Amino acid sequence: MPDIGLLNGKTGIVIAFAHLYELTHNEIYYDYMCELLDDVLEHVHKGLDIGFMSGLSGIGWGIEYLIQNRFVEGQGIEICEEIDKRIMAFDPRRIIDLSLDSGLEGLLHYVLIHIGGSNAANSQLPFDEMYFSDLYDMVKSLLANNNSPSLTQLSVTYIDWYEKGLIPDYQLNILQFICSSIEEQELLSDLQLGVKDGLSGLLLKQLLL
Repeated sequence: MPDIGLLNGKTGIVIAFAHLYELTHNEIYYDYMCELLDDVLEHVHKGLDIGFMSGLSGIGWGIEYLIQNRFVEGQGIEICEEIDKRIMAFDPRRIIDLSLDSGLEGLLHYVLIHIGGSNAANSQLPFDEMYFSDLYDMVKSLLANNNSPSLTQLSVTYIDWYEKGLIPDYQLNILQFICSSIEEQELLSDLQLGVKDGLSGLLLKQLLL
């Protein structure tokens, strides 16, 4: 599998194995989770975009999810340092794509979970003030438009943090990214492996619902 991303790639599969280990305490699942995670971190290269589906923000989200759920040890600010530097190379004020998979909505998911992880660890904030300010300007300018409810909610949460210093009310919920049409009755051989509409998503629905 060449895709190391969150929704259709190895990062999502790592999360599925983490929850499987949590339920069963079978070391095989833990070892496989660690092996896949190492592979993801080794292949986070400059060719990836900032997208949530297969790019940097989704991988960063997955790492923060694992840390905050105590599946792995470490601090997101350190593990995701290279990811953050590459994301900051993209000017958020020039983002045209507002989607979850490849645009602003996915980026906000990562920024908010990352801020929450930093607060929980009492560590410095990810990104720099210029990036936070530019992202704020972008989000603020879009808030009056008729955007999707999910993007609007993320935008309001970010603005409240930036303007008022409120700790982001962000839920660690992997299920929100799983296609609702996946059902247990589907032929397993017909499904892909990923979280969004594949076997890992089906497994997570069975484990967490």
